[in-house]
Amino acid sequence: MPKLYRRLGKVATELNRSSSAIVGFLRSQGYNIDDSPNEKVTNDIYEVLVHEFIDDQIAKDQLLQKKGMSIVDPSQKLIHLIEDDTNFNYKSLFGKYFLGGKRFEIIDPYIRTDVQVTNLIELIKTILSCTVNPTINLTTASDNAARKLLVEQYFRDVSAYLKKEEFCLFTWAFKTAIHDRSIEVDRRWLIVMGRGLDFFKGVQTGSIRNNYRKLKVKGTIITIVDQNDIVVNTSINYRTPQIPPLKVI
Repeated sequence: MPKLYRRLGKVATELNRSSSAIVGFLRSQGYNIDDSPNEKVTNDIYEVLVHEFIDDQIAKDQLLQKKGMSIVDPSQKLIHLIEDDTNFNYKSLFGKYFLGGKRFEIIDPYIRTDVQVTNLIELIKTILSCTVNPTINLTTASDNAARKLLVEQYFRDVSAYLKKEEFCLFTWAFKTAIHDRSIEVDRRWLIVMGRGLDFFKGVQTGSIRNNYRKLKVKGTIITIVDQNDIVVNTSINYRTPQIPPLKVI
């Protein structure tokens, strides 16, 4: 159960702002509050402060969730990335759907090259910045036996590290008959990506310093569906058209 209030001094530390700045803002909004570290800040006032002093929406949601407070549920959407646009990364696109997730199913047949593997690791780091101790399952494919052995060994190392450090459980499987590319979160959110994870240009392999927001993107469409909202209407009487076959000349 969330606390009914918290102290001003603690709130100032959490928001990385001075008490005087917080008090000045609240007074400007009509709140009667003393500039004392022991002053009580109620939940409704705390939420106002979070939205005022934290710019990143994902960070806002994470902080409110950590305090046991409600967050706005994300919505279904269609994202159309325009060729060479910038200022995107996996967190800005998907973070709100990852927040608090416990099971992630990633399907992408093209986790083969160094760039594609680097993108996968960036996605895993994004997931771990949005939730705690999830299970992450990858289904991918390979058309080169030697490359498959190399990638599998890397996956083993990554999985062992993530498990040892208690970040998450990471598993993978290779299948031959997969074509779609998607991320499913807790069997609810389905993120379907036209290009899979590989829609950033200029990713540097062997580096942990990629700033994806500065990278240009490839034009693609991403569809995000709430599977809980999918309703099949069985009352419609569907008819099958009688289309003649193509005549081969």
